[in-house]
Amino acid sequence: MNYDAIICSLPYNALDVPPCAPALLKGIAEEAGFSVYTKDLSVDLYEYLNNDTDEFFRLQDWFINTERIVPEKLGKWLDSVSEMLAQFPADSIALSVFSGWTQSCTLELIDRIKKINPTKKIVCGGRGLTTKPFATVASKYNIKEKHEQFHTVVPADDFILGDGEESFVRFLRTGNTSNREAGKTLDYPFPNFDNYDFTKYIGYNDNHDTQIPIVSSKGCVRACDFCDVAAQMPQFKWKSGRILATEMAYLADKYKLRDFALVDSILNGNMRQLEEAITVLAEYNKTHEPITWNGNWICRPKDYGEEFYKKLSESGCKSLTIGVEHGSDHVLMQMNKKTDSAAFWREIKYLDKYGIKVLINLIVGHWSETWEDFVILCETLTRIQRYVASGTVQGVFIGQGFSLLDDT
Repeated sequence: MNYDAIICSLPYNALDVPPCAPALLKGIAEEAGFSVYTKDLSVDLYEYLNNDTDEFFRLQDWFINTERIVPEKLGKWLDSVSEMLAQFPADSIALSVFSGWTQSCTLELIDRIKKINPTKKIVCGGRGLTTKPFATVASKYNIKEKHEQFHTVVPADDFILGDGEESFVRFLRTGNTSNREAGKTLDYPFPNFDNYDFTKYIGYNDNHDTQIPIVSSKGCVRACDFCDVAAQMPQFKWKSGRILATEMAYLADKYKLRDFALVDSILNGNMRQLEEAITVLAEYNKTHEPITWNGNWICRPKDYGEEFYKKLSESGCKSLTIGVEHGSDHVLMQMNKKTDSAAFWREIKYLDKYGIKVLINLIVGHWSETWEDFVILCETLTRIQRYVASGTVQGVFIGQGFSLLDDT
């Protein structure tokens, strides 16, 4: 069989969940009448290393460090996978450049594929193209112009910059990747994970459970000063709540997995959409084998009432990663969080009551943080301990401290 395209996701990947974008594009493209194959090259590397997790992460680290010489074993894998792609029966190779962490692999593969088959058409898409080269990538490949977007230094034949749901089909149909504005909602055909083997993923916990990734929104309704989501996706888009719930039920039945990772930047950007989704899911869970899910959350200053969190639990929400960021209202205001610390303390009481686990993100050393603010942050950590003891708070991430981008 000859395919119109093969879409590849690239290392670096934690292998906790399958990549979502290629499966989504496959579903959309096949609905439009095209044949698409998807391949997760991180899984390919993992299998090449005989599922040796330690070796996998040790070699994968090369993609995000500054060392120019490719480790021998990794070089052999890059050669073999490039040979496979160069000869793959598809009209084009589509590389998903998800982030700065996938930029090194992008350059290595294109170089090798073009040496084997110079006429093979390679198109790249993904958010990693419209950021500047990752610092280690710029150093490794001697990229001098630090403010260039990464796609300007990639020797691919074509690029899909920005949202790809409609642009990819246009590319398959006409060979034209020009980006007209995509639709304002995400009500596209359902993703197709048929080319993925869910059992090959490491999973996200000690039980090696694998989740199905799903998108309910893109972008964010906030513009926090430390975050690049608003720059990458300036327009907030969402999927209707009823369609989201229907999609989850469809995928759960099709792939015999009933646990989902909502991979949005935030899942509660549109509260009306979220309330619709959890209402449908809560009713579904009463009469079917329950669906469970987790996602990313922002604290809102409005109190939505206890009944909302009860329904959130009934809909299958088992954990939330909350961008709390700080305990000081002064710092939250300077971050442009558009909320206050009281919102978090109110919400965590509800989440604790209804058994929804919490992972907390904090930033230490924000530019606005005074010593007094830092003390408040420490007091916040102390105050959180009661929810650690109850089992609600399962982790607190303080990142690597705050840093400033060049010339900003």
